[in-house]
Amino acid sequence: MTHTEYIRTLRPISSKKAGKMSLSGNTYWNFSSNDYLGLSESPILIKAAHQEARRFGVGATGSRLLGGDYTLYHALEEALALFKHKPSALLFNTGYQANSGLIRCIVGPGDVVFADKLIHASLLDGIALSKATLFRFSHNAMPHLERLLKKHRHEGKKALIISETVFSMEGDTAPVQALIQLKLNYHCDLFLDEAHAIGVMGNSGEGLIDSKPLAEHVDYMVGTFGKAFGGFGAFVACSETFKQHLITTCRSFVFSTALPPAVIASNLAALALIQTKKPYRAFQKKVNLFRKYLLPLGPQILGTTHIIPILYKDPEITQKKAFKLQEKGFWIQPIHPPTVPAGQSRLRISLSLAHPNSVLEALSKSLRV
Repeated sequence: MTHTEYIRTLRPISSKKAGKMSLSGNTYWNFSSNDYLGLSESPILIKAAHQEARRFGVGATGSRLLGGDYTLYHALEEALALFKHKPSALLFNTGYQANSGLIRCIVGPGDVVFADKLIHASLLDGIALSKATLFRFSHNAMPHLERLLKKHRHEGKKALIISETVFSMEGDTAPVQALIQLKLNYHCDLFLDEAHAIGVMGNSGEGLIDSKPLAEHVDYMVGTFGKAFGGFGAFVACSETFKQHLITTCRSFVFSTALPPAVIASNLAALALIQTKKPYRAFQKKVNLFRKYLLPLGPQILGTTHIIPILYKDPEITQKKAFKLQEKGFWIQPIHPPTVPAGQSRLRISLSLAHPNSVLEALSKSLRV
């Protein structure tokens, strides 16, 4: 069975609540959501969004350069810069728009990019748009990256290293310290996507780049609000000079209607809640407990984070396992090529703080049979 037989379809959800969702008349525990902290239903976030919708309406009504800029946007950017230990930050409508638009503002024809083999499609599209020369290193393989740097760094006037800090299909983390060292040794810029780490990892939920000494060596950090923050949108944390460059030249920023003020308000509320209530601490305990439940499955279980891939390799076996779990009330999606390499079909489980421990135990038992 080839991956071309798996046609992607849309499955409309009729309702959702506290880690659950309903579709086609059935209710499931949702283990395919990125709502890691369950904040999408937080009364605090809903209240913040409601207040701003009453003040400003439901839309920004224009791009930020043409009448769609509000004081609230600047408040969020200032808070994000402090949170990510960088001088400045700029908001984007989505992580895809951030990644696809940013890279062409950093490098261009005649420059070189060194990227992890498993980076997100949005980053690959951004590299393609930049027209820089791309060299891909094996996943998290620092010796391979160094060999490529030794051989090709001199071919570009400017060089950029790109990785994610938590990989969404592997559930593992990048060797951040090693990436920084190679960046320094070979005089490159470093771009890290913190989409799946921000809000749930680090000293205060900042992600894997959780201190000023680390952040000083990471030139560009992307984060999103559609995952642990429970909202919508994205940002890059960077230097003030680069932010001004983006405001002038980044097409995905310049030519997009700004996010609604109500969305910005909920993102601000989520950031404050993460910093004060520290829900990531309880979440990490839940992650550790579930991974302990899964130990009997051995090497089938990949990664070390809240994203838990279970490797079955064969697409038919993976598909059947997903159907059986759905019959038991667990909504878990199979992941097939080309999203993952050939022969690497898997189930992908995303945990949420909204999942009771009893449900995690029941799921682990279903996975072991």
